[in-house]
Amino acid sequence: MDSDRGFRIVWISQSDGKLEWRNPKTSQRELNAPPKLKQLNSHKGEMGYEELGFNDKRHREWRKKLGTLLIQDEIEKRRATGQDIADLDSTKYILGALPDNYKLFEGTRHEGTKLRKEVFVYGHPEGPKKRYRAAREFIPHLAWLSSDETLDSRNCECKFCAPPDAQKAFEEMNQWQIKKYGIKVAETKPLKPIPINPPKTTAQPPTVSRRDSISSGIGTPAPAQNKQNTMIPSPLSDASRNTGTGSNSVITVKSEIPKAQKQGTFRPSWQSQQQSDNSAPMPPKPLIAPNQKPTPPLPHLSPDQKLDSLPQKFMFRQGEIVWFTREHGRGAVGLGVILSRSLLSLAQSNEQARYVVQPLSHPFFHPAQQPEYEETWLKPWLAYSPPDPFHETLRNIDMQFYNIPWKEILDGKWGEGDVEADGSIFAARTVDGTYTVFEPIAVKAMERSYNGVFFGGEKIWRGEAVRLAGPSREGQILIVSDILEVIPAPAQPTELIFVGDVYIWKSLKPEERAPPSNSFLPQLVNLDLNYRNEVSRAAGKPIHVWHFLESRARFSWEDLKGRWYASRYLVPVLSDDFQQQVAAGDVVDAGKKINSQGDYALTIRGGNKSIVKKETRALAFGASIPSANSDFGISEKQYTTLISGVSSQASTKSAVASNNQLGVSSQAGYTAAQPQAPSSSQVQTTTLQQQYARATPAQRQQMEQQQRIFIAQQAARHSQQRLAHEANAGQDAMDLDFGQFIN
Repeated sequence: MDSDRGFRIVWISQSDGKLEWRNPKTSQRELNAPPKLKQLNSHKGEMGYEELGFNDKRHREWRKKLGTLLIQDEIEKRRATGQDIADLDSTKYILGALPDNYKLFEGTRHEGTKLRKEVFVYGHPEGPKKRYRAAREFIPHLAWLSSDETLDSRNCECKFCAPPDAQKAFEEMNQWQIKKYGIKVAETKPLKPIPINPPKTTAQPPTVSRRDSISSGIGTPAPAQNKQNTMIPSPLSDASRNTGTGSNSVITVKSEIPKAQKQGTFRPSWQSQQQSDNSAPMPPKPLIAPNQKPTPPLPHLSPDQKLDSLPQKFMFRQGEIVWFTREHGRGAVGLGVILSRSLLSLAQSNEQARYVVQPLSHPFFHPAQQPEYEETWLKPWLAYSPPDPFHETLRNIDMQFYNIPWKEILDGKWGEGDVEADGSIFAARTVDGTYTVFEPIAVKAMERSYNGVFFGGEKIWRGEAVRLAGPSREGQILIVSDILEVIPAPAQPTELIFVGDVYIWKSLKPEERAPPSNSFLPQLVNLDLNYRNEVSRAAGKPIHVWHFLESRARFSWEDLKGRWYASRYLVPVLSDDFQQQVAAGDVVDAGKKINSQGDYALTIRGGNKSIVKKETRALAFGASIPSANSDFGISEKQYTTLISGVSSQASTKSAVASNNQLGVSSQAGYTAAQPQAPSSSQVQTTTLQQQYARATPAQRQQMEQQQRIFIAQQAARHSQQRLAHEANAGQDAMDLDFGQFIN
């Protein structure tokens, strides 16, 4: 943000923070957070709490205070020991993010006629009672995290980690200062900033076109739920790419204290560099606990999971949103959902994937399914950013598919535009902000474990790779070992958590030999690694490995970009210069060519990402697809048919998933999801449903005939709109520049 311009970023390289803690009184795991997360309007003197988001002004001010105090303490210690302070060449510092799993909450309490507000830091591993009440109180703990590689809390000098006698001395000092000066130790004023000129180097913000991937994962960040060795959260650098904070330079805190040194003093090795808008800060080398080992491969628990684990079978999965080219690769581009898939056997034992796609639309018109679609006619949902709606009245408003008055739009009350195209855009946006877990594995007191999840527009399984978000996680993937729903206190939403092993893409030096294939990685990840290394060797370029970093790390859904795709298969579909990349020995990472889950929210919601749970995938799509379309899964028999390579028109039909488990009619699903204050069109729709329920068979037949006539009229109207739009588009239907959306 503009108010952050000129600040140097300070990153804390490790964390001991916990999102949960075990209550010794109940032996249950509880959230490490305040008990009441809503502001109170009563005058009972109780404290209510509100979590401060990363982009909140109060959050930024706290991080500025923490960054400044941390550096001031370091400067004073260096001066006391005669060390050089020339590299600390600015008076303006900001903490890039709180250490992982630490959060800020503002507490509000009415005291008579006055409103008292305090900010607290939660996340201490010993539970919510160990909360920090002021920035100065939190500084000793930050300094310890920055300096002690062992993360031995006995070395920390903060009031909560220090031995009991030290804590007692702290409280005695507190009481003495209150009595003598009227202030607490935690409220002592910071040292006066040292007047050193800020860096003069500036950088221009980048120009981003619609075609550019927004893969930086900008948004309201949730701290990564890692274990002790979790490193640097990412948000500020991501945000600075698009907010003009180009003059920011970065300071990365790196541990220098030997493991045997039992000391809580702050002794980092500062590593600074000028940071431009087009690059991310260089993180320190992550720490790996010596006893950490990769998680062994997990068994496949369902036929669908088995099929998705096989390389060279299917890139897309049932229930995923895709961009598809109409008329089997010859028409315009639209948005749809994969209903089913099959394999077509060709000569020389080759196989080709075939898909059935249901185009997305509005509740009053559903285009026919598109069968026998080749993979080359499809693109992942995250390959492109959705365009602006055709109706100007729908632009720059944060509305969900189900609360848009589609009948009024059809009647022209919202101006001119393509209703079908706008229906597909809002449907995809809405689904992108949802998740649906499936195939439960275990249920515990505080969490449930699942085998898979529909995450936005994608489908993710345990045991496969996903992309991690943030500059400190650049080039890193997570091999998912658990998909969890953390169950909070009553009346609070569940939290989606991913657990797994972290790997980073690492280049080997010429003298280093490539290790054998890593059996802990999924088969597709290993095959893609081997292919990219073969390309690099042929061009005389360095080869790479997936280097293990940490085991059983926990991440919030906000820390994920989405599915990991094999570069060998996706990059040729997205890049016209793929053959040039191969010739140069440098096939680009497919993850750099696509967006992240929830990216649309960055522009529509001003940087705030959110996600809601839907009990079924069908409910996520609602009335954007016909009722009883698909259960988005396959049976064991269908799996056997698919992998056997036997395919014809008959076997293709047998591989199509059953179409009877959505259980929600398009009309009912639409009206049921409307806001509490219905419009006249919603009342009319509800009335029609009531009339239909009370009608005789003859009356129902007449009403159904009227509905078919209405749908046919709407289809003709949409067809005319589409033809007129394509005639005016002035571009080839195969042009994939989504600056314009051709329906």
